[in-house]
Amino acid sequence: DTYTTEKLAECFSGKIVASARFCLPHGRRADPLLADHLRGQGGSVEEWTLYDTEPEQEDLTGARARYLREGAHWITFTSSSTTENWHAMQLQPASGAPQPKAVSMGPVTSATLRKLGYEIAAESPTSTLDALIATICRLSIESRHADD
Repeated sequence: DTYTTEKLAECFSGKIVASARFCLPHGRRADPLLADHLRGQGGSVEEWTLYDTEPEQEDLTGARARYLREGAHWITFTSSSTTENWHAMQLQPASGAPQPKAVSMGPVTSATLRKLGYEIAAESPTSTLDALIATICRLSIESRHADD
């Protein structure tokens, strides 16, 4: 029900893990908790780094320029790495443009946002894209009613 590394690790008990072999494909910034847990339970773990997340250096689509001109009402953060990459870019909309409110996909991402000094408008109740989308829809509806 909760999509975090901690909850996934809790699903594996010693009997299941002992002497089992695991291949864990992940990104370069992956939390080592799951691999460490499996090894601690007696499992053999091979980790494959498949991708890395880095801040964009170019604005091929023009989205960055548009954001700087027009701002945004909401900005969603789906992981700690997206939060860290956003922070590294230090983008600020033009004066008078809407300043986005942060919406987090779960407690781990929220903790990273707080650590970097961001105020969180909302956190989705579970760490899933569906819950994040529902949270944004709820916020948008509430914000429209507040304007009435």
